[in-house]
Amino acid sequence: MEINPVGQVPVLINNRFVITDSGAICEYLEETYNDTTRLFGSSIIIKSKVRALINWFDNKFYNEVTKYIINERIILDRNPDSRFLHAARHNLTYHIEYIEYLINKNVWLVTDKFTLADITLASHISVIDYAGSFPWEKSKIIKEWYSIVKSMPCFRETLSDRVPGLTPPQHYTELDF
Repeated sequence: MEINPVGQVPVLINNRFVITDSGAICEYLEETYNDTTRLFGSSIIIKSKVRALINWFDNKFYNEVTKYIINERIILDRNPDSRFLHAARHNLTYHIEYIEYLINKNVWLVTDKFTLADITLASHISVIDYAGSFPWEKSKIIKEWYSIVKSMPCFRETLSDRVPGLTPPQHYTELDF
């Protein structure tokens, strides 16, 4: 609370300042470390689309799918409430259709280049998959896309994270599952 009055992570601490909120931190890093890898894209149109998708995944997708699965399978210390898990599965069906549309249209979610929108969605899918709740049989397209993301060095370390008391499915760390 001393560092971030909102009481949330992540927080980037520099010798001169503190930046809170993952979006603000990503924007800072993108502007500070100006190399050839642009995770927001190169044009204002692409940047706007990346930001919009990040917002969609971190708000709409989270509130309709990820939150239910996290609460029922990971956080709450009781038997999962099947009503919430059913709602998550139902909502996920519509999200899968949209995600497939984006991948088929662009190769990656926004363009033919990997962006922060791809990392954001892959993070949500990783949580859902860790809980054994992603219906891989429903989307070969997303499974192939996610296999590529999982194999990237920037994402591979995420697969070694563990939640005490919860073992992920065997395929969770397999790059080609």
